[in-house]
Amino acid sequence: MKLKTHQSPVTHNGRTYQLLTLSLANIYARQFATASLIFADGCGFLTLAGLFTYLAFQKDTLIYLPTQNNCNKTLDEIWELGIGLDVVLCHHSAQMRPKTIRTLRKRLKNKRPVTVEVDESRYENLAFCERFRNRDNKDVLRVKEDGNLLVLEGSSLVFQHLAKSCLDLRFREDHPYESHHHLSTYMTWKNKFTNDSQLIHFDAQAWEQWFENQQELGQDYTS
Repeated sequence: MKLKTHQSPVTHNGRTYQLLTLSLANIYARQFATASLIFADGCGFLTLAGLFTYLAFQKDTLIYLPTQNNCNKTLDEIWELGIGLDVVLCHHSAQMRPKTIRTLRKRLKNKRPVTVEVDESRYENLAFCERFRNRDNKDVLRVKEDGNLLVLEGSSLVFQHLAKSCLDLRFREDHPYESHHHLSTYMTWKNKFTNDSQLIHFDAQAWEQWFENQQELGQDYTS
């Protein structure tokens, strides 16, 4: 898969990173209670799989997805969601706070178009690592949200498994909401029970049909 991006060098703590910016219209990120939700269709999750695969080997790369203003009438009608979020993906060694990322973006210079080639299917057959079930596991995903910015920060192993999760989510189950994955799978033991952030397959047509069926049955579609 080839992805068209804009690349800019940024410096943080004496280290230079390449910031890649991609505009993806089929990915939506929303705030919801104590969680962050990322919605995408099959093509969107295939792209995300490619980005996570790329990050698993590119520790000096930050990926910025300006999804805050991506709107979908069906999505916003059915879910009572909070504000839209931009999404940043980065390796945990960067130790990036949302505030730091905002500052770096304001200083961007020498922005140039770059095509990145990724192997989006590399981890399609990856077996689940039992380490993530261990209470003392230190190889974790950190989800940082501040204002309208969501940062997903993890190790190479975490990104490999997130790529696998995105590949699994390409295809929708019979019920629209069945196709989702809890990010808490890869979080610290404490956050497994306090943060319910998710990746959710979003098929607008399927959601519209389900919504209409619920209304015809007189059921509360928000339950």
